[in-house]
Amino acid sequence: MIRADRENWKAREVTRLLALVDTERHYYQEIVSGLPSGVAVVGADLRITSVNSRFWEVLGLTSEDVLGRSLASILPAPELKRRLEDAVATGVSQRDILLEVSMAGVPRSLRAAISVLKPSDGTSEEGGKTLLLVIDDVPSIAPVAPPVSTPPPSNPGPLLNPGPAPNPAPASN
Repeated sequence: MIRADRENWKAREVTRLLALVDTERHYYQEIVSGLPSGVAVVGADLRITSVNSRFWEVLGLTSEDVLGRSLASILPAPELKRRLEDAVATGVSQRDILLEVSMAGVPRSLRAAISVLKPSDGTSEEGGKTLLLVIDDVPSIAPVAPPVSTPPPSNPGPLLNPGPAPNPAPASN
């Protein structure tokens, strides 16, 4: 596609392009909002810039409690903070981070993953790195009781007890 100089762009074309960008933005917002996992966009300073509703539901908070705050202030998990800082420093995404945290005095198990997003301006500066944090609640699993064995029935019924054995044929000499 050949792009015309900006001075030659017509207002109608600019309006159409802005509408297209807005439509795309809404499309991706709908996808992220429907995810079953909590998703947060975290800046290099580890402040939360955007979340889906599942993120604050998993943490038992509201969107006002989350946006603009330091991740460490709402999710007290030193291991997660260390992993986020490593991702900013190295640019390497991290998966399967298991966290044991206490939220409102209740112990919780969470699984997290961190993806390093490329800066929108194409630079590779650390200050421009953005992280995508995905968290899931890990439900506690109650121990399963061993199966209860029951004795076989005394009369197994017609399917299992075909009846008396047939009389053997008399032997012929």
